Amino acid sequence: MPPVPHPPSSAPTPPGGAATRHHSRTRAFATLIVVSVLAGCSGPAALHHAAGPLHPASTPRHPALRPPEPPGPHFTSNGVLSTCQSTAATTSALYIGTGHTIHRIGTHTGHSALLAGTVNEICGIAVDHAGNILFAGDTEVQVLAQRAGRFYGQAMRPGREYTIAGSRTADRHDQGLGDNGPARQAAYGRITGLALDPAGNVLISDSGRRDCHGCDDMGSLVRVIAERTGRFYAFSMKAGDSYTVAGIPSGIADAGHDGGPATGNSLGDTLGQVTTGRDGSLIIADPATPTLHPPFAPMVRVVPTRPGRAFGLAMKPGHIYTIAGSGHPGALHDGRPAAQSPLALASGAAVDPNGNVVVADGARLLVIAAATGQFWGRHMTKGDIYTIAGNGTPGSTGDGGLARQAPVSLASVTVDAAGNLILGPADPAAPVRVIAASPNLFYGVRMLPWHIYGLGTAS
Repeated sequence: MPPVPHPPSSAPTPPGGAATRHHSRTRAFATLIVVSVLAGCSGPAALHHAAGPLHPASTPRHPALRPPEPPGPHFTSNGVLSTCQSTAATTSALYIGTGHTIHRIGTHTGHSALLAGTVNEICGIAVDHAGNILFAGDTEVQVLAQRAGRFYGQAMRPGREYTIAGSRTADRHDQGLGDNGPARQAAYGRITGLALDPAGNVLISDSGRRDCHGCDDMGSLVRVIAERTGRFYAFSMKAGDSYTVAGIPSGIADAGHDGGPATGNSLGDTLGQVTTGRDGSLIIADPATPTLHPPFAPMVRVVPTRPGRAFGLAMKPGHIYTIAGSGHPGALHDGRPAAQSPLALASGAAVDPNGNVVVADGARLLVIAAATGQFWGRHMTKGDIYTIAGNGTPGSTGDGGLARQAPVSLASVTVDAAGNLILGPADPAAPVRVIAASPNLFYGVRMLPWHIYGLGTAS
């Protein structure tokens, strides 16, 4: 495919100068990443080498990026999200977890390398300050060490996998939470998201369970593995221990109630991405639970770490608040207050370099404006919600065009070091896509701002 031409001089400027004025801010976001991957137990990983540049092409470079039309986000009969693919970004690479593999794609060259083929299906990956790859799936969190050293309380060697939290053989229904103690002795339900906060703490979306033929319900939780001893999310924490910072362990009877302590408030049955805002607040993508009666509508929620006013609400640290999603089904109220607008799915959340909250919402990518101004090619008012990608129809076509005119089908969203938005598809066979924040060469493709590009798709 020939290079995409640079925009003409009349082209609008990039959103808020995301790739220039806010470059230093994006470093903090480089570790806030969530990816679907598969991982094994402690032992050598199956390492592979580069397969060449990953340019848009009629034949994808590897099966993880096949371009079939995705069906859109959907649930199994008991309300569990049936797909789990997302992406991760650092300053030098994009990580894609699909099936039993982790791929690494060079940020500038687009060269692809298959890093590992592993055992257990996972929903979550992050890259720490040392370059180690953390990944989670089912009931445990593991590390694929990239260098020798002591990490997460263990001596590690490059190329080997280590369990740092949970167990493959027992969940929290069997043995209880194990909170306020060593993470390796704690138990988890269904891990559906993983991230690192700016302090290096591990954030875990620990989803609940319902309708499991006689077993007790388990409520969804946001859990933290402390990287060091200190006070985080209104709790005193000890390095290496596990803590619950949002949700209640049993059931979801009062899901959606706002304003009270986060650990006394239920979350939906399946959690999406968890990330942090620029002020350190937790931001939780809390998708729909369609099997509840009445159904639990999707929301985006925040747990502040300091008192103050944000998103039009007076907030207390450690309490939980809804910043998007009306709690009722209905059509998106584009350009209206985010908390009054219905959402479709809200499976993913990220924070862009301007502090706006970006939401993966099924067939649309949305932004909750943190300030009034021009972002992603649209004038936005603080606290309102806007579509920046997707035309409301699930799909993966329209590459090279404006993102708002292209069909999308989303499970997750990540912000890379240049401020670009990386879209994880709802269908693991569909391509990962990029919305450029500025005109430049990214992942081996010349891109225009606010346009969308597939990695490994036909031109």
